Amino acid sequence: MLKDIIMALLYHFFLLIISMIMMILFMNLFKSLILVSIIKLLVILFVITLYFWTGGKLDIKKSTKLDFLTVSSITIIGFILWLICLIYTGDGIFSTITEKTSSYWGLSNIFNFPSIIVTSICFNYTLDTPFKNLLMIFPPSIIMYIAMKFKRILLSKKHDERV
Repeated sequence: MLKDIIMALLYHFFLLIISMIMMILFMNLFKSLILVSIIKLLVILFVITLYFWTGGKLDIKKSTKLDFLTVSSITIIGFILWLICLIYTGDGIFSTITEKTSSYWGLSNIFNFPSIIVTSICFNYTLDTPFKNLLMIFPPSIIMYIAMKFKRILLSKKHDERV
């Protein structure tokens, strides 16, 4: 189980780096509005697909409860970072993040970068309150958990076909 938790975190950090490189590279290479829109769509699909793929790579030989614990490690670390930022800045959960305190939210934003990319591109979502920042913690774990469930269903169907 510990191996799976470490793998889930490593996958998350790998996707974090890949998504940052993709956004920096593509947004600087393509300045045309149509190309930027296409690139944003490709980045969104790529990030979601990679999270789904990495969730499917995790081991599901144990119980489903362990599946949840494995992928929730990303959420737990994200929540701890969010809580540290919230306590350090003294912002209220629904208060607007000011320029003065926005730099302190950087660590949380970096950790949640793949989620931020997808929501900001799809929904024009801005992280102007700590509560919105908190919501960015959950999508990676949810996608990875769905992928693990999907893998478990496929394996059970293969097992049923053999019997």
